[in-house]
Amino acid sequence: MLRKTTLEIITAMLVLLFIYAASSKLLDYDLFRFQIGKSPFLTGFATPVSIIVPAIEILIVTMLIINRWRIWGLYAALFLMILFTGYVYAILQYSDHIPCSCGGLISAMSWNQHLLFNVVITVLTIVAILFYKEAGKTSSPSF
Repeated sequence: MLRKTTLEIITAMLVLLFIYAASSKLLDYDLFRFQIGKSPFLTGFATPVSIIVPAIEILIVTMLIINRWRIWGLYAALFLMILFTGYVYAILQYSDHIPCSCGGLISAMSWNQHLLFNVVITVLTIVAILFYKEAGKTSSPSF
């Protein structure tokens, strides 16, 4: 029961996180695209990345909400968090200029805090996947 509750809490947290992330990018789309364009790794890809990332975040939310797609949503969230974490790590390690393309509360974090935040979310997503697989052996979790 505790694992199922933990799974539900992590899933709800991921839904809120990705809704927040996508909406903050879309509500100030021009700024988000501009900031992505300042990234040393994404300069030439600012427009497609600024469209694709929020779309993927919305797709992940949809998958997490629909019970039969939840495991795919968890895997997609994990993949995206690994990409985001790798990007933050690369910026910290290999870039002289550190642009900020995050919105809202996350933009108030330092890059090191953002890296730690991403690592924690990534670990929690792994926990959710493990708990989902375990719950699937007994019963299907609901949101």
